[in-house]
Amino acid sequence: MIDLLADKQCDLLMDPVHGKVHQTGRYLGDRAIYTCSRGWEIIGAEERVCQDNGQWSNEEPFCKKRG
Repeated sequence: MIDLLADKQCDLLMDPVHGKVHQTGRYLGDRAIYTCSRGWEIIGAEERVCQDNGQWSNEEPFCKKRG
């Protein structure tokens, strides 16, 4: 039997403006960790997980200037 889950990939994520996304991969269970540049703060979830439906969990966060 072919494992269909092994072929399902989540999209490659782009860095947010004034930040970075660090992906462990694009397959089921892989994680994406978001960070912002100095002087900016993350708004939303800092971590997203690749799910079995090929979608990332949570909404894409963004960086907002502090202060």
